[in-house]
Amino acid sequence: MMWKIGLTGWTDHPRVYHGPQRQQLEDYAAYFPVVEVDTSFYAIPRVSSVERWVQRTPTTFEFIVKANRQMTLHDVTDVDQLDESQQKEVFASFMEAFEPMTKANKLAFILFQFPPYFTCSAKNIAYLKKIRAWLPVEVAIEFRHASWYDKLVQAEMFHFLEQQRYIHTIVDQPQVGESTVPYINRVTASKAFIRLHGRNEAGWVQAKRTDGDEWREVRTLYRYSEAELVDIQKKSLEIKVPLYIVFNNNSGGDAADNGLSLQKISGLHYEGLANRQLNLFDEGE
Repeated sequence: MMWKIGLTGWTDHPRVYHGPQRQQLEDYAAYFPVVEVDTSFYAIPRVSSVERWVQRTPTTFEFIVKANRQMTLHDVTDVDQLDESQQKEVFASFMEAFEPMTKANKLAFILFQFPPYFTCSAKNIAYLKKIRAWLPVEVAIEFRHASWYDKLVQAEMFHFLEQQRYIHTIVDQPQVGESTVPYINRVTASKAFIRLHGRNEAGWVQAKRTDGDEWREVRTLYRYSEAELVDIQKKSLEIKVPLYIVFNNNSGGDAADNGLSLQKISGLHYEGLANRQLNLFDEGE
């Protein structure tokens, strides 16, 4: 089974920490073989930071890196003011920052999670083509507007992703309007990717009315039941290419427990993880 199960970030999971705060990445890497880096969405990290991440993780450890917000058009006003050469510079700066990761073969792929207002349009399709031309690495696309999955365009959309060699991000989330997308087990590249945001429907709706950054705490507050994890595992067995599964339900500290439970349900035992410091609660695992 070619599955790698991980979590979003490595600083929000008390379940796996045994040492000081500075050791959180090493502690995380003792339980999971992959992590999603979301801080890169807010700011492109320094090369020195990326070098440290690479050095502090096992040889087989991988990173899924979230594209910077300028690259995903979250800052629409700012990006619209950039000409194409300036846009290319942003992409080049991003790739330069993560060069140590690519050289170490630890970059699984870059995740482009587009905003809900990135709808299915000729302009946005043209932008997706530019991304493919500008990035020489594997890229996953996560749409957050239902127009991409409309019955009239869905087949063409999947064909386009296949043509562009884009990984289709399979999303698990509540279905609460146009800003959410359905769970569709469609593979479009040599790797597959599932992102589990939780199923907190009330929280998802409430998050739209929440000011500042607090919406994240509301939206991803969810703990998958064992029955739900078993169902996800069964659906995932349909996928025949290397699969990456990331839990993004971080608000209540549930992601780590759910990730470890899915590993157990799936009978996964990873080799090459970082050394684990056992404590009382690890006994008998």
